[in-house]
Amino acid sequence: MSVTNQKNDKLYRILEVMFFITLIATSGEISLRDIALGLLFIIFLSRKLYNKDFSLVSTEYNKYIYLFFLFSLLSLFKAEDLFQAGRSIVTPVFSYIVFYFMALEIIDEKKIKKYIKYLYIGFILSLFYGLYLDIYTSDRFFLSGNSRGTFAGFIIFITLSLFITNRGKIYHKIIYLLGFSLGLFALFSHSRGAIVGFSIGISLWAILIIFKNFSWKRIITAIIILLIVFSAFYSSDAIVNRFDRVLNYQEDSSITTRFNMWRASYNLIKENPLLGIGAGNFTPTAHRYFEEVMEEDPWSSRHQHPHNLYFQIPLEQGIISLIIFFILVYKAYYISFKNYLFFKEKSWPYFAAIAQIAMLTSILGHSFFDFPFNRTFNGIPLILLIILNLKYYNRVRTNIN
Repeated sequence: MSVTNQKNDKLYRILEVMFFITLIATSGEISLRDIALGLLFIIFLSRKLYNKDFSLVSTEYNKYIYLFFLFSLLSLFKAEDLFQAGRSIVTPVFSYIVFYFMALEIIDEKKIKKYIKYLYIGFILSLFYGLYLDIYTSDRFFLSGNSRGTFAGFIIFITLSLFITNRGKIYHKIIYLLGFSLGLFALFSHSRGAIVGFSIGISLWAILIIFKNFSWKRIITAIIILLIVFSAFYSSDAIVNRFDRVLNYQEDSSITTRFNMWRASYNLIKENPLLGIGAGNFTPTAHRYFEEVMEEDPWSSRHQHPHNLYFQIPLEQGIISLIIFFILVYKAYYISFKNYLFFKEKSWPYFAAIAQIAMLTSILGHSFFDFPFNRTFNGIPLILLIILNLKYYNRVRTNIN
């Protein structure tokens, strides 16, 4: 359907409104995210049926997405627990695929300001809500899990990228400063992996900022930002103590548990290289394997993944799935770096490029120690930036050809 017809399509307008609501709800509690994403999917399907349009937008990612999903489904044949396998495929794999193809049809790169506006509203609301829970109640939000650390980092990356590209007026700058401050405070979770990933991402972000417009002013700005971030980390006794415990990892149960899970995962990958042990089946299969085959005391059954994405994918879906995942990551980096080099610094495509590069680097770094992709509050903002970069990249390539 053409853009002109979309504007006259009432279902499209409803779909777009629901998309904005989904962007706001992405940062909130899981019930809000699921309801918003579910309603978006229902409206999207209704519009497809009404228009008798069953096609999907063709992109550079499609065949690899289809292959990854195919191996997710094939892994069901190896699954010991089909319920957990199906649950794992629905979230996050199917949820991400569905959001990706819906967003491809909904997103208009000319409306990026609106998308970022609604996404950022959700960020700010979640910061106030989450920090209130962590500080003033017995509930936990940013302190509830490692994945929220990566999410806090995402807020900082988008905030800094907006600030550095001079998006908005003076009151916007004040909001960005607030978002950066609260995001940095929220990053002080108990997740060492999130901090490691964020440190790599912010360092690469600073290098990109300097390289694009080499000047002393830009160098000093990047250094000040890095000093603020790393000084804040160093001044936090809780963070320093947690990293100090890495040197005495025998006394840190969280580290020794990870080592044991990685050992079991490595052995199971060797025994099940093609289809893995079944999506979502780390808990029953690896837990029993460690106890019965390796004859060692197993870890707590509450651990539902091996705390390493690069073990988890081949463990549960096979080595081919890991190769497909790396191809998708490579393409995402390739497209965003092309946009970074091509577009001017004061443009929205440049913002989308540097924000995505930093966010993707951060979550991939954290993924060595955890599974932050499991939470859609991390995946959906990243997919949004990936789609924006893809649309900008294809627009330039089409014009050149």
